[in-house]
Amino acid sequence: MKATACIDWLTFTVRSGREPREVVEKILCMDWDLFQSKGYGLFGYRQAVEFGNILVMFDYAGNITSDMGVCVSLSGNGCRTFEQHTKRAVVNGTPLVSLISDLHADEFANFSRVDLALDDKVGLLDLDKVCEKVDLNEINSYITTRNVVRGYNGKSRAGTTVYIGSAKSDFRIRFYDKAREKFKKDDPEYEKHWVRCEIVMKHHNANGFAAALANTEDLGALAAAILNDKISFVEPGSDTNITRCAVCAWWQDFVDSVETIKLVVKEDSKHSVLDAYHWVKHQIAPTLSLINDAMGFDAIREILKVGVDKRTPKQQAQINDYKNCYTVNVVKNVHQEV
Repeated sequence: MKATACIDWLTFTVRSGREPREVVEKILCMDWDLFQSKGYGLFGYRQAVEFGNILVMFDYAGNITSDMGVCVSLSGNGCRTFEQHTKRAVVNGTPLVSLISDLHADEFANFSRVDLALDDKVGLLDLDKVCEKVDLNEINSYITTRNVVRGYNGKSRAGTTVYIGSAKSDFRIRFYDKAREKFKKDDPEYEKHWVRCEIVMKHHNANGFAAALANTEDLGALAAAILNDKISFVEPGSDTNITRCAVCAWWQDFVDSVETIKLVVKEDSKHSVLDAYHWVKHQIAPTLSLINDAMGFDAIREILKVGVDKRTPKQQAQINDYKNCYTVNVVKNVHQEV
């Protein structure tokens, strides 16, 4: 039984006068035309473009990029968008590794934040036990800020999150029920076991993680080393020194499973297609409506033809998987009705 892992947030800045288009095309290895202007800036930058939760922020006037450089921020969904659309080579299971390794080697690049998500879908982590250990202070860690935020009046694990470390710190771990967060109650996935241990690293911790990842192919050992260094849940004994207490078997089992994992691309054809649909609906629909009303539907057909011509093998595989999944579900429902 193993956990799985993925990079679930990445923010970095590239300086040395490089233009935002160059950062997108040469570093992210994505098509600049995918990105649309937000019409305003963010986080002190005066301009920003976005595609699928990938934000590229910059100060740019004419041919001059300011000393602030170009800041790129990929949220969890942005990381998944990047994995689907980048032309970068896959290293150790995901193109994010090659991106981080190349950025680490770039003297003008700096990491602001990297999140590592460790997912348990086989029952190794019990969120109630994690909460209990934090409540009883049966935890060996030099991180003194620990907090349990319970949802639904504490009567349900849905909405419950355990924080180790403060929101302002450069290192934080949080545990929560990912299934309850991601799916609605009427979705069969809602009741399945999916506890996430999320490691949030900022500034020097983010740069340290990037350096370590660039020099190893064993992400599992790296993640386990981070956990062993920062936290362990213990069984109370006669010894009042908590550092000498035995580590809980269930926590050791989780850490051991982490040590064997490989970094994975989080790919779900059903949700990838639906995510694309919702993104087009909310972000592109007004532009498509403008083109349709001004130029007619033939212009839309031409756009779709260009899209078909530029479709990648990965995107075609997602289409096939989605259609097969839909067909299977329809047949299953028909049999159930009969």
